[in-house]
Amino acid sequence: MKNTKRVEPGKIPRRFFFYWSTPKGQKDSFSLVHYLSVLSLLETNKVESCEIYYENESKSKYWQKLKKLDKVKLRKLDFDVLFEKAGLERQDFKNFLEKSDFISQRSDLFRYLALYCYGGVYLDFDIMVLKDFEPLLNETAFVGIQHYVPPKSLVNNAVIGTVKGTPFMRACLDEFLAGIQGPGEFARTASAPLLISKVLLPKVPLTRPLLGLIHRLDQSCFAKNKHDISALVFLVNTCIKNREFDCRILPKSYFYSYSWKEGKNIFQENEVPEDAYLIHLWLYKSHRLIKRITEEYIKTDNSLYSSIAKQYVQ
Repeated sequence: MKNTKRVEPGKIPRRFFFYWSTPKGQKDSFSLVHYLSVLSLLETNKVESCEIYYENESKSKYWQKLKKLDKVKLRKLDFDVLFEKAGLERQDFKNFLEKSDFISQRSDLFRYLALYCYGGVYLDFDIMVLKDFEPLLNETAFVGIQHYVPPKSLVNNAVIGTVKGTPFMRACLDEFLAGIQGPGEFARTASAPLLISKVLLPKVPLTRPLLGLIHRLDQSCFAKNKHDISALVFLVNTCIKNREFDCRILPKSYFYSYSWKEGKNIFQENEVPEDAYLIHLWLYKSHRLIKRITEEYIKTDNSLYSSIAKQYVQ
């Protein structure tokens, strides 16, 4: 199944993917926050298509509003179609698809398949996009640093951009398949940051001093220090790249300014790095806060999230 053929450099298409499913037995949870994830993307980027693949359709009023947005396409997810297009055997994934109800794992499999088959940018549904991805689309592939504590969970997969048919995505599919076919239970977290870090990081020349320097520069970007931002970009462009897969590994501040431990701060503070492309909300850690987010709440609240969302709430 391995594919190590190098992909010719090309522009990542402006084709954006989201995944949605409500776990069996749980209440339909598609909310205003999820809707604004899509709306913020459409308002900040020149989108060719925004494709939302779902395993079960929401009945939320905000899901219905999605259908009225230009460029948005809602598609019922059929894994068999993607397996065939990717040249994979459905039988290899049969037990996993029939038995796993972990939405995080199913969405991981979807994102690797979709990006391998079509190319584009995958986004988790708990983000708020701040600016155009254009400067990143000339890469063959890109992901973002989640935190600076090597080696296990350094890179996150909530935001991934690739051209079509990359060995990088094929390697992620290989690793995913090895996980579900291996001995013991496929750990709930093994298919997310751990998997993509395992695929990328062994061939990246990272050292603790280098990570420490990048971390300090990254943190100073909160203060809008132009010199440090320039130094950070230079360091990342020259050092942080998996050359086997031609994948750029971007600074933490680009996508993950706030860590999963700091997710609630997004709904309390109002500071964001100048170089951030989006804010990741970590909804699985701040789901209780999400329940209070209404259009009226956003209009009167002054947190980071609300200050960004106000422009989309009339």
